[in-house]
Amino acid sequence: FERFLSDRFDHRSGGGRGRGRGDGRGRGGDNASDESHESHGPRVRTLPPGAGNAERFHDACTACHLCVARCKGQVLRPALTENGWRGFVQPIMDLGRGYCADDCHACGDVCPTGAILPLGHALKRATRIGTVKFRRGRCVVKREDKECGKCAEVCPTGAIRMVSFRGGLEIPEVDEDLCNGCGACEFVCPATPEKAIT
Repeated sequence: FERFLSDRFDHRSGGGRGRGRGDGRGRGGDNASDESHESHGPRVRTLPPGAGNAERFHDACTACHLCVARCKGQVLRPALTENGWRGFVQPIMDLGRGYCADDCHACGDVCPTGAILPLGHALKRATRIGTVKFRRGRCVVKREDKECGKCAEVCPTGAIRMVSFRGGLEIPEVDEDLCNGCGACEFVCPATPEKAIT
């Protein structure tokens, strides 16, 4: 996932961050990257859902790690220097470890300072914490002529759907506008050594 620190919440209904970039990301079928050699290394700088403005979060968070302990998807961990010294040991999302479970609101519920605001189910689902990028050249459907679709099965927002490809196979297509960046698709992707959807 292309991670970013939002300077405000991005709800799909608000039409804000992550849209209209004109960079060809998302929309799997035709615009998906075919480059299997592309590598960006681990992307772990995303703040938890409910963190909102990064400045406000850094000011309010005491690094108590209650959110880390209660995270159902085990995706939260203390930062080292990923967000600078100001964010040292404050929680960040590491989507190499897990994903942000759609039905989990624990981080906002347990935060004692309000650094992570509690989000109800609908609001959490609408809060964008990242944007998916599909690299078709890495996908087992294209590379190995193998049936898959695991990413579409786990996507909680319907951002990934399977479309006709070749030989009766279907390949993922991504609607970036529906993606909230939870990381479930990346977590279940069977492509190795690098994931096809990140």
